Amino acid sequence: MGLLSRAGKKTNGLLAKSLSARQAHVFASFSAFCQKHHFTSCALLKIIDGSFVISDCMGIDAPTVVSSVSTPDFWNGAIGTEYALKRFAASDNTLAPFYQLFSEAMRETVCALHIVRLSPEAIFMHVAANEDTSFAASAQEVRESLLAFIAAGRTTKMQLPDFASPLSSCSAQLLLLSVKNVLNSFSVENAALTETICAAVYNELFAVLQQSLKQPNCTVQTSHDEIKLIIFAQEHFDEQLLQAHIARTCSKLLGAAAESFIIIKAGVAHTVQEITQFVDEG
Repeated sequence: MGLLSRAGKKTNGLLAKSLSARQAHVFASFSAFCQKHHFTSCALLKIIDGSFVISDCMGIDAPTVVSSVSTPDFWNGAIGTEYALKRFAASDNTLAPFYQLFSEAMRETVCALHIVRLSPEAIFMHVAANEDTSFAASAQEVRESLLAFIAAGRTTKMQLPDFASPLSSCSAQLLLLSVKNVLNSFSVENAALTETICAAVYNELFAVLQQSLKQPNCTVQTSHDEIKLIIFAQEHFDEQLLQAHIARTCSKLLGAAAESFIIIKAGVAHTVQEITQFVDEG
């Protein structure tokens, strides 16, 4: 389906032109931006084929990514066109118009939204499960950081950890995690929107697994519908146990689709060179 091959390139020239003269720090990923500001649940929405849709997110379930497809008219009416921070909360009855953007599960937990329009074509939304949750970043900082991220695209090469030390005590299991069936669960009628939705789910899924499978284990993004896993373990490694762990870890994000992962064993590595070759293979 080539879901990820073009999603990162759909940057409109107007977004790049919206950057301020002061060079903003370019984050390697949306999750890195979230971690820097201690945001646990937020999303970046962009216009794709005439509609706004979540293109990057953290702490947002996949059904919400699908539900986020919305019109520019909705956003113009809901938040206006100013590049300012807007707050909406359940307690003052301003949250109701936004419920349509969320899955049933997330609607039950959303208490407040902090929204910053980044440009005519991009919006940042922070989701708070507690109305007392503060929004520490300024609207200007959010705009500059995310417009720089959008303009740069995903060009940063991943820094691999040191594999020599763990290889001294055990081998590395080389695995391919197929996510194609998972992503197919969240397709919509519009092909361009489907590509963006699946890219958003893929990137959030990768970030979740990266946190779950900590070093010296390693997760590697590919340009296809899979994630490469490097797991340091003995030869009697249980792949089914790993698959069950991944399904549990991703169940909040994916729902029933978390049971659709397929793990394919690609081999066993005993040297750093063998691991590097696995990572570099297309």
